[in-house]
Amino acid sequence: CQTVINSSLKVAKALADDVDMHIIPFSEFGKGLIKKCKTSPDGFIQIALQLAHFRDKGKFCLTYEASMTRLFREGRTETVRSCTTQTCDFVHAMMNNKAT
Repeated sequence: CQTVINSSLKVAKALADDVDMHIIPFSEFGKGLIKKCKTSPDGFIQIALQLAHFRDKGKFCLTYEASMTRLFREGRTETVRSCTTQTCDFVHAMMNNKAT
């Protein structure tokens, strides 16, 4: 058992050591302004990620977000897919210089 744990630790450490992280603080606005616009802060971030990925890679990516349904009987985690036809339309509009 100890051998398997050590092997798994090596793999996890190699994966963790292969991650580059750059943090850029953003203070122009926060969730308060987003909520004033009657928009979900989480939805705002999801669409921003779709737009950023499209600008970087030139294509859409499949996304997965866990959504808690714990308030319902026998609540569990459900999957939310934020790459929809509507989000793709939004991204294309944001990439179109002639769009208003």
